[in-house]
Parts: sequence; C-alpha cells; structure tokens
Amino acid sequence: MRKLLLLCALVAMMVGVSTALFAGGVNLNTNHSAEFCKMMSRNASTDPDAVFFNPAGMALMEDGMYLYLSNQIVHQPVDIRAQSKTRTHYKGTKGTWYFPNGYIVLKKGKFALGGTAMGIGGGGSGKFDKGLQMLDISADRDLGAGKTVASAIPALAGFFPPPGEGFILSKVEAASAVYAVQVCGAYQVADNVGVSLGYRFMFGHNKYHIRMGAFPNQYFSYIFDSSNFKNEQNGIAHSVIAGVSFRPMENLTVGLRGEYSTPLRLKNRNTKDASLLGFADSSKRRGGETHTQTAPLMSVGLGYKVGTTGLLVMVSGTYFFNQFTHLKGNEKNYAGGYDLSVGFDYTLSAIPLSIGCGYLYAESGARPSARSQTDEALDSHNVGAGFSYKIAENYKLTLATIYSYYVPLNVNKGQRNAKLPSILAIIPARYKKVSYDVAIGLTAKVM
Repeated sequence: MRKLLLLCALVAMMVGVSTALFAGGVNLNTNHSAEFCKMMSRNASTDPDAVFFNPAGMALMEDGMYLYLSNQIVHQPVDIRAQSKTRTHYKGTKGTWYFPNGYIVLKKGKFALGGTAMGIGGGGSGKFDKGLQMLDISADRDLGAGKTVASAIPALAGFFPPPGEGFILSKVEAASAVYAVQVCGAYQVADNVGVSLGYRFMFGHNKYHIRMGAFPNQYFSYIFDSSNFKNEQNGIAHSVIAGVSFRPMENLTVGLRGEYSTPLRLKNRNTKDASLLGFADSSKRRGGETHTQTAPLMSVGLGYKVGTTGLLVMVSGTYFFNQFTHLKGNEKNYAGGYDLSVGFDYTLSAIPLSIGCGYLYAESGARPSARSQTDEALDSHNVGAGFSYKIAENYKLTLATIYSYYVPLNVNKGQRNAKLPSILAIIPARYKKVSYDVAIGLTAKVM
C-alpha cells in the first residue's frame, strides 16, 4: 500500500516538476539586468546588457571595454484556493536571494566581442510547507480494494471538520535553475548597421524533495503510509543567437534577434528507484531522462531619443515559437507566446541622474493541458521603475524594482491525463501569485 500511495504522489509531482524548469513554461526569463527592471524594454539596447538583449547593438557602441554586474532578489508569494474536504487553502513561496548577471564588452573599430555569465532560466526555489492539493488528492484516493488511513480522513472530516486551515498531508521543496555562459561577436558592416552571431552553453539543474504523511496539525498529528523522496535532474543544452541592429536615423536604434536552442535532457538521480514503484515511463526511473527545450524566439526593439530633451523611449516585442519546441509530444500543449513592453528613461540636466519606468505584458502560450500546480505558466502584467546615478565619468549605479501581477486561473482545468488523478480536472484550484523584484547594477567603462 505504501508503494501505491507513493506512486500516485510521485507521478503527480514529477509530471509537473519535469516541465517547470523554465519560468513561464518553456520560455526564457527576460529580466537580465537592473536596466531592464527599470525600463522593462531593452531589445534595442546599446549598453553592456546588449550582449543578451541586442548583440548586434554592440557594434554601434563607442570604442572601449565595458563591465557590468547586477543581482536581483525575487519574492513570489503563492496562494491556491481549492475545493477539497481535507484542505481548501494552500500557501507557498517562490523566489531567490541571488539572480546574478555579468557582462563584458570589448569594442574596437568595426569589431565588438561580448560575453556573459548568468542565470538564464528557472524559477529559483519553492516551498509548500502545508502541501499541494494535487498530492493530497492522490493520498486521499481509494487505492485498490482497501483504503489507507489517508483515504478515511476526508470521510471523518465530513463529521468532524478539521481545526484551523485543515489537514496537512504533504510537504514539497523544489528548486530549478538554468545557468548560462554566452559569447558573441558583432561587426559594423556600415556606419549605422551591425550584425552578430553568438553561442550559449546552458546547464540545467532541478532538485526536489517530497514528503507524504506524518505531519502534525495544529492540535494533533497522525501517521499513515509515509514517504520521503528526493530527486535531482541535471542536463546541458546549446543555443545559437543571431542579430541585426541599425540606425535608420540619428536618434533611432532598431534591434533584431533570433535564437534556437537544442533540447535539454535532464537525467534523474533518484534516492529510490522509481521502477520498483511501478513506473512504466523510463524517464521517471533512476538514470532516465526528462526531455525539455526552450522555445525558439524572434525579438524586435526600437529605441528613440527625443531630440535633446533627455528622454529615451523603448518599445520591445518577443515572440516564442512554443509550438515548434521538442518536448516528446507535449509541445501540443503550447501555442505561441509573446512579450510586449514599453519603457521610458529621462536624464536630468542638473544632476547626473536618470529616472525610468516601464510596463510589460507576458502571454505564456500555455494551453490548459500544460498548466498544473507546479508549473502554472500564468500570463502576467509587469511594472518596473528605478533610477541610474552616474558616478564620476565612467561608472553608473542602477537601482530598480518590478511588481508583477499574474492573472489568476484554475490550473486544474486541463489535467485530464492518465498520469494524474482524473478527479483534478473537475476540482478547481485557483492559482494566485504576485512577484516583487529588487535589482542593483553597476556599469563601468574601464578603457
């Protein structure tokens, strides 16, 4: 009975976690500099963060060597309201204390070379100390001819409602990250035109810990078939990045970028061999592979300096070809996703200070069948603001913040899948999340 219970719980969890490597489904994270957090639009950048946002824009920078370092702190409280006899309210947190980016650009004559080391994807760490509905329902099901103690709890709760917020049947801790190293070169083919080509190496890492049962309620504790499962997934992938940037007029910069990545095959390292628990899918077994891929993309950006007023306006758009990813058939769960953004930056004339703000709307492209309580892939509205202060002639300090509101929805709606409890599809779970992001960045021109 313990193996059957563990099987249901692990299938439910692993199906979700295996696709949750990249925040927003299969799309890359977009906030890769404090300047982005300030303006929310950087696809026409000709600053050091152009290495990521507009590689060909490096060819339009002034000669010199540029260094850039930034870090972000992200906090995302999660609130899931579900219909369940055991528990109706699930809370969790996601986020990270460190999300660093480092850029270097060397521009001389018509040539420019850039490099970066960054956390390019993943959702940081997440914790649900009081469980997840998708796991609790697995534990509550009637397994075979008999019933576990867990399956009897909902029936008892009908006569004796649980005190406080309800019974705690599971506990989940998870972390995901994709680290990247990128190099790219740019060439100025004409006075106001640059082209670029780049390569990115990515290392993905997932880690999660699931415990079922033997967790105390506010007033008492109970013990039923307990489990303690840990798993790590590691894998590598490669990307090719190409771009064009040009200035059709003196104050207008246009940036175009395209990317394609190879599949990321994450190999399992389980503490228990899942095949002994009845897993037929080899990807869930020890040494098996989970197959995922970041979506190919095309981005465009426009940056316009309004005369001599000190105002810079940027507009950006990115389209993610989620439908052309290779996810072993699961790509049918996605349509194309996109980001649209606009940003403003105003430089004061009296002091070396600029103030900026911006807005970005993100459409994940995830269909209901792609969403779950561990990979919600919600659409979002994002507002950023901040300032940059020029220190001496060659140094600039930027502080910025982002507030993100994710559009709530029922993430159980599309879970009509043999690998998950079918009852999830008819039991709503309204997923609500917001995000608070604080960033600091330092730019230096050393040559």
